[in-house]
Amino acid sequence: ADNWNGTGGLTKNDSGTLLLTSAFNDYSGDTTISAGTLQIGNARAIPNGAGKGNVVVNGTLNTAGTSIGINGLSGNGIVDGTSGTPIFSVGHNNASQTFSGVIKNTAGTLSLNKAGSGTQTLSGANTYSGSTTISAGTLALGSGGSIANTTTINVVGGATFDVSAAGFTLGGSQTLKGNGNIVGNLSDSSGSIIAPGASVGILTNTGNLTLAGGDTIQYEFGASTNDQIIVTGDLTPSGTTTINLAVAPPGGYVNGNYTLIQVSGNLNGSAANFTITGKPTPSRQTFDIVYDTSSTPKKVLLQVGGGVASLVWSPTNSVWDVITTYNWLNGASADVYFDSDNVSFTDAGSGTSPTINTTVSPGSVTVNSANPYLFSGNGKISGGTGLTKQNSGTLTIATTNDYTGITAISGGTLSVSNLANGGAASHIGKATSASANVVLNGGTLQFTGPTTSTDHGATLGASGGTLDVSSAASTLTLSGSIVGTSGGGLTKVGNGTLALSGGNTYDGATTINAGLAQLSGSGSFGTGPVTNSSSVLNSGNRTVANALHGAGGLTNDATGTLTLSGTGSTFSGPMTVNGPSFGGLTVSSSTALGNCPSVTVNSTTAGASGGTRVTLSGGVSTPVGTTLILNTAFDTARTMLLGAGSGTYTNTWNGPISINGNGRAQFGGGAGGVLTVNGNISSPTAASLMARNSGLIVFAGNISLSSTG
Repeated sequence: ADNWNGTGGLTKNDSGTLLLTSAFNDYSGDTTISAGTLQIGNARAIPNGAGKGNVVVNGTLNTAGTSIGINGLSGNGIVDGTSGTPIFSVGHNNASQTFSGVIKNTAGTLSLNKAGSGTQTLSGANTYSGSTTISAGTLALGSGGSIANTTTINVVGGATFDVSAAGFTLGGSQTLKGNGNIVGNLSDSSGSIIAPGASVGILTNTGNLTLAGGDTIQYEFGASTNDQIIVTGDLTPSGTTTINLAVAPPGGYVNGNYTLIQVSGNLNGSAANFTITGKPTPSRQTFDIVYDTSSTPKKVLLQVGGGVASLVWSPTNSVWDVITTYNWLNGASADVYFDSDNVSFTDAGSGTSPTINTTVSPGSVTVNSANPYLFSGNGKISGGTGLTKQNSGTLTIATTNDYTGITAISGGTLSVSNLANGGAASHIGKATSASANVVLNGGTLQFTGPTTSTDHGATLGASGGTLDVSSAASTLTLSGSIVGTSGGGLTKVGNGTLALSGGNTYDGATTINAGLAQLSGSGSFGTGPVTNSSSVLNSGNRTVANALHGAGGLTNDATGTLTLSGTGSTFSGPMTVNGPSFGGLTVSSSTALGNCPSVTVNSTTAGASGGTRVTLSGGVSTPVGTTLILNTAFDTARTMLLGAGSGTYTNTWNGPISINGNGRAQFGGGAGGVLTVNGNISSPTAASLMARNSGLIVFAGNISLSSTG
């Protein structure tokens, strides 16, 4: 036929056949088949959508082998598919209509699709044998309506299959699936399949559900959810219904209860009315159906129990996967890994390290080997597990993990190149930054990555722990608290910098064997003695009350004043004080400087007052062998200060003093106090010496200067 256009409709009246083949028909009115046959030869032969009419079939609408979409369908005639596998889509433009005729397929297989948000009611005995898809809106069956021969009824999420007029019985060769809503009482037959969800989802039955026995309900399980059926009325099973576990969750089933059916009305029958197929193979777990009648709503549950094993890595290859590869020993028998298993890595399996290319969620991970292991791959260790490193070997972790349990190192070395703040994935998981989530008790945490800051702290056990920043180019800053009450100490090794900026309270000793240990922010060395065999840098204002030992150097930068108040110090390394103006070094204990050979004070800021200071406070008498070196970088515009703390104390500097540069060295005692300088004072440069403040200054040694001030 030619193109049909205009605001009117198309009416077929006589007993003959009218063939519509144009793809450009655009008329706006209804399509009415009063008699005879209207045959479709093109998918766009009948216009649909906004501004278009509905279709009234009192004769025959022959789709032949052509898929077609229409707005609403009414009348009492026949819709026939006579060849092929066409899809007949009704309800476009959100139309709502009632059709009391028959949709069938004389030949071929016709499928029905309900589109649009309206309601299409079918009141006839339809016999088409293709699928039925309710994509949107409502497909309703009137009191005499049926779709007995359709193979599959798919109720898409948000759509409704309304059978409230007379209820609906699913035939023995039919499948009902989807995550939409069924309104009315639903029954099935022996051989029926109900498959809730679309992948994983919920099929809601607003009414009663009766299960005939010999039927199957098919379930898929995701990582955190699974298919469910919600029944707002009663559930009545008779005979035995098969629960088919069609798709297992990734990583396998976790012990516990999975809700299969929620029932708001009466939960009739018993768990004995159900049997289970599709259990995973191999499996160490038990699977049972149980009734929960104490909750609201009541539930039919899949109960998974048992099955957790303690496995030892015994690889035939490097793959650590889930329920696939027999790379483990369960006692003396080869086994596969299931999530929640407790896994161990020992010397026996250390020749082949595991590659993790999926997500594994073990109950625990223990590496107890004198030989090295490497955890690599693009997967991760996840879940609530922790990781324990034992024995003398090194475990290198190269996977970015999000497990939330404790990382405990009680032997050997755990080596990582990625650390993050608490709650973010890293090589040691994503546990919170609480100190309890990293435990060092005889082992080493080695960091091999670039400069990094983390708010993690740690807990030190009785055997203490070691932090290794291996690269000289890297700084690892820990702003969390390192704690411990068992006497265990902290050891710093590696050529890099370890910056402690948290308020650390561990009660053991601190040992710096290599690299640089820096105190910044609120950082401290705990409460025990500090042995420095390398270098310590202080940044900011800080009081160090620890006894200091060792031959390593101690430097205060230009950002604050370092106060040494510890007693019993014996350290023999040099000190350098680089500022700031009006600050520098305060010594408040006569033994705080230990056996320090020299304190070098560098004043690099020009000005008429201020300067970098060494302050003796509280009646201090310094070691005879400690030389004070005052370096003034500028001419007389800038002075260096050696001040005594205020009060009635007598503070004594006993060692020699050397003044370098062309600036001015100022000596002063606090009001009412006495500053005694017993050492000789010398200057090989044009530096000058100045005495001021209201206290008494006693120079008991020789003074040899190139100039005076």
